[in-house]
Order: sequence, then structure tokens, then C-alpha cells
Amino acid sequence: MPGVKIVTQPYLLMEAVELLYLFMNNDSFHNTRRNFFLKYSEQLSEAEREYYETLFRTLEEILTEGTKGLDREDPELQYYFQKFQWGTARDTVCLAKIVLYSFLQGGPAEFDESIKACRERYYICASDNFSHYKIQGISHSGLDFVRCGGEETQSLFAQVDQLFLPEASKWNIYKILMEYETHLNALQERLRPVAARLQQILQRHDALFQKAIDSWRSYFAHHGLRDFKQSVLGFDMGTAQDATWEETVCFWRIGCTRVDLWQDEAAETANIGVVVRLDTSTKPSGKVMEDVSNILKLLSDKSRFEILQRLSQREYYGLELAGEMKLTSGTISKHLNVLFSYGLLNLRRVDNRIYYRTDEESVRHFLQQVGEQLFSKHEGP
Repeated sequence: MPGVKIVTQPYLLMEAVELLYLFMNNDSFHNTRRNFFLKYSEQLSEAEREYYETLFRTLEEILTEGTKGLDREDPELQYYFQKFQWGTARDTVCLAKIVLYSFLQGGPAEFDESIKACRERYYICASDNFSHYKIQGISHSGLDFVRCGGEETQSLFAQVDQLFLPEASKWNIYKILMEYETHLNALQERLRPVAARLQQILQRHDALFQKAIDSWRSYFAHHGLRDFKQSVLGFDMGTAQDATWEETVCFWRIGCTRVDLWQDEAAETANIGVVVRLDTSTKPSGKVMEDVSNILKLLSDKSRFEILQRLSQREYYGLELAGEMKLTSGTISKHLNVLFSYGLLNLRRVDNRIYYRTDEESVRHFLQQVGEQLFSKHEGP
């Protein structure tokens, strides 16, 4: 099959969307960095650790510089970039991603060409009021449209209404799909200066990103996307061979931990984050058992357990939580730091305050590990 095409230049439209999403939701790379080192700390050499520390620090600087002068109170930016609040889902979805990612399908990399690609695919899908397309779901990659062939579909309104979202969000999505050109033009106007600034910033740090990209270039010199999906992502590919699609790989900078896949009848594209690693193996079982034991000891403290309970309901900052639990600020700070260090909390910084929230996914993963270690067969004397 043909070799994999490597695109090293950033997809500026998508990177600008990710940048504004982080900014408007008061997010940062702090939690991303912590989770990365918790996962890979046992596998990194000293040189690798230093490289990733520099990479995360640089991404934080890019976020700050790239959004300088923007206003989080801007109503238009809030409308398009504030994330949906929906159940316990962790996908980072906002209206801007619905407008753009639903129809972009991974390329092309140039800003104006990306806008053109969104417009063209939208009108293909929207012909006959979306009667030939079905919405399969929604994620951080937007709406997932699939062609139905001869299958009869529901109206677009009925399909949007079935999404697991708040009613207001569903109505906004429906309006956007009905008035797509208006919203695409509005986003194009807001994103163009951000993308232009971001391009200049990323160029200054190109050598840093290229080091990560070069490792993937080496991998794809000998592997295709089928190998990548099976060995790195853990997909069950079965025994069937892929068609002779054109395979393209490009790379996230701001969306540094993301892996997105797009496929049509003739081509397949993967967009891989610059901190995604080939060695995705889990920690050795002995290390997992040690971590489980330490966290169980950690949660045997009544105050720490109560903190996790309270933070599972809503965000708190330290002094607020100390007041409600009638503990000193120093005691609360120690509890929060140790819970955060074990990956049980997320944080976000707003002005001079740090807000904490229980990381539900990490807690559920820990509980799964407890079960696996408790009921695993013990080998040895």
C-alpha cells in the first residue's frame, strides 16, 4: 500500500479553535501535564522528562501569548466557545467545534482552505435538508454525520433532539445548522487574527515540536495507520485488510493529547497530539498495586474522603472549602495537594484563585484497579 503522507505544518483553524476553547473555559495545560507524568513517569528517561517539561511549559506560554487582549466576557466568544454542560460526559464540546469540526474532516492545513472545506462539505450534507445523512453522535470532533444510502432518515430536528444534551444546546445546534453560512462567517472573522498570531508563535517554537513529530515520522516510515490503530490505540482490526486509501498523518500542538481519525471512501487521516507516545503500556503490576495501596491509605482519612465527596458535587477553592469543613487553610491545602498529586483532582486557575474538582474518570479508574488487584491471582510463595 502507498506510504503515509506526513504533514508537519499545523492546521491553523483547528489549533485556533482549541486555543480559544481553553481560554474561554479557564483551562490550562496544568492538569494535562500532571496526568501525563502520572501515566509515563516510570517510562521516561531524564532527557525525555526534561523535554516534556519544556514542551508543557511552552504550551502554557503559547496559550497566554496567543490569547492576550481577548475578553472572556465577550458574549460572542462565550456563545461559540464555552463548553456544553452535559451529564458526566468529558468530551470538550462547544458550538464552534460543531460549526467547524463536523465538516472539516481533518484538513486542509491552510486557514482559508479549511474554511472553504467546511463550507463545501456542509452543503453536501445539507442537500435535501440532510435527508441523505444521519447524525450518529457528538464528541470533541463535532457531529458525526454518516451517509445513509437508501435508508430513510428522520428529520434533522428529530435527530438533533435525540442528542444527549441540554435543551438549550440542542436548539443552538439546530439553529446553527439551519443558518450555517452566518455562523461560519462569524467564526471566520473571530478566528482569523487568532490563527495569524498563533502561526507566528508556533513558528518560533517549531524546533521543539519537530522533535516529537520526527519520532512519529520514523514510526510511519515502517507502519501504516492500520498498525497505528491496532498497536497504539488498541483497536481490534480483525484480519481484513484496509483498502488502498491515501493515508495522511498531521499533528496537534494545542490539542496536544488528542488523537482524531477521519475516513472516507478514498482517504484516511490521523491527527496526533505532540505528547501522544508510542509506548502506551500501563505501569508494571507491582507499581499499580503500590499506587492502589497508597491511595487506599490516603482515603482512609475522613477529611480527605469528605473532600472528594464535596468536590464531586461542585468546584471549590481552598479557603471556601476550609470554611465549610471548619479546617485551617493550611490543612486543606495539604489535603488538596496530596489528592491532586495522586491524580484524583482536577484544577483550574481563575485570576488568583485555584478551583478544584474531583476527577471522576480517575476515581473510577482507581476503583477498577482496586477490583483487578483484589481479585487477581497471587503468584509466588
